[in-house]
Amino acid sequence: MVVFGGGDSSIAWKKMDYGGLIKRAFFITLRHKFLWPLGILAALPECLSSLGGGPGDTSGEDHLLLNASLNSRKDLPTIRGLDVEALAERLLENIPLLVALAFAVFILLLAIVVISTMAKGGVIASAIGIEEQEPVSFGRGFRAGYHAFWRMVGIFLLMFLLVSVSMILLAAPVIGLIITEHYWAAVGAGLPVFLILIALSIYVSVLKAYAIRFVIGHGLGIGASISDAHALMMKFKGEATLVFLIMVALRIGIVIASCIILLPLALLLAMPAILAEAAVGGIAVLVLAGVFQLIFFAVTLFLFGLVHIFDSSFWTLAFLDLSNKAEPATAILPQEPQPGISPA
Repeated sequence: MVVFGGGDSSIAWKKMDYGGLIKRAFFITLRHKFLWPLGILAALPECLSSLGGGPGDTSGEDHLLLNASLNSRKDLPTIRGLDVEALAERLLENIPLLVALAFAVFILLLAIVVISTMAKGGVIASAIGIEEQEPVSFGRGFRAGYHAFWRMVGIFLLMFLLVSVSMILLAAPVIGLIITEHYWAAVGAGLPVFLILIALSIYVSVLKAYAIRFVIGHGLGIGASISDAHALMMKFKGEATLVFLIMVALRIGIVIASCIILLPLALLLAMPAILAEAAVGGIAVLVLAGVFQLIFFAVTLFLFGLVHIFDSSFWTLAFLDLSNKAEPATAILPQEPQPGISPA
């Protein structure tokens, strides 16, 4: 465990090269292609959740056609020749199969989350190894994430509980005022509560980011990682705050750039299905829509993976910079070697 001493961080703040951090994170993302599959695995849950209501949903022209079909045949609802009532009856007859399918989907999603968490640790470990000029590879990175998995999960859960319990305790008086119809008092109390929750969420997100890097980079346990992450943030308040603000600005820029790339791509890929709908309809539209979704998902997932690598590398480089400037008063080297990073 590392215990950080006190002192003024203004000199370190002036010396920290934030532009250099962005440039190094960018080059790590582009030059080390073994990170791409790790980034894709790490970003998979986020990509799936973001596309949950994405391309291919019934909307626009399809929604109008569906409404017209239902209105024209109220006695027997059909969707492009599909008997909805008959389909519902068949589904009810196969409830055990549906339950088994739901369980299989749950196991699949759980496996995705587990693999994604290990991959996130692997990206962090690889960025540390690259910066410290140690041997790195996909296998070494993934093994590092595997060995740190339960400690990462512990940190995620503790941070989630901290935010959830704080939210409940802070919001309870405001909810009580609303229930008792003291609306103006609820507004007056709710504003500072809202600001406190925003500040707490920012603190927890930064604390979690640094704590995980103490786990990966120093082999520390959950408690020691959180403690050292808090100490590092308190010693370098200005730098930690500025790193967070830069990351927010970068994410806004990334979102804008992603929209510029993905929206024209979505329109381009949707054109064959639109033309098929106008010409023939039926199964051709479904096939083309399925192909469109697969291509769009693959491109989106690749972009999400690159963004995750850049995001994680930026946090890791900032963490390493601050750790190197901390000049710990005492240090006990971790007994456990860094898995996946040290030479075989």
